[in-house]
Amino acid sequence: MTSDSVKWSELLGGARQLYDPRPALEALRQGNIDVASEDLWENLLHQGDVDTAGYASVPMLAQIIEESTVADWNAYGLMASIEEGRLSGRNPSVPSSLRDQYFQAWAAVVKPALRDLVFVEDENSVTCILAVLAHAKGQHSIGIFAFCTEDERQEMLSRY
Repeated sequence: MTSDSVKWSELLGGARQLYDPRPALEALRQGNIDVASEDLWENLLHQGDVDTAGYASVPMLAQIIEESTVADWNAYGLMASIEEGRLSGRNPSVPSSLRDQYFQAWAAVVKPALRDLVFVEDENSVTCILAVLAHAKGQHSIGIFAFCTEDERQEMLSRY
């Protein structure tokens, strides 16, 4: 799902540094989860900040999720984190050159997320998939709540 129109060498990561996510995304696709996910988490996001490299990664993450036979919470977590960064109001908007692919990826991820939710049991996978599903359906506050840790959710609920 990579686009020839994307200027990969000009993309910015969360720390506003040049970052081409394709090698790490390809490693993730090939199952090198530990190294790839560490690289992606470190470079696509920075203290809630995201930029063009994150937005360009979402279609590829959705494709990896769709093609994968085993759910990886990292791919879902990255998508949810990038969307939360986009929604925060403090990051750049999705550029027009990436907009269609970005939002098409959110629509496409619903079916594989539902497939994977049936089989996962661990907290990271469940929360990340639920967050992605909520964001994909436009229920962003539910997505943000789902993506919190159990302790954070309990603390929020104890206030009511």
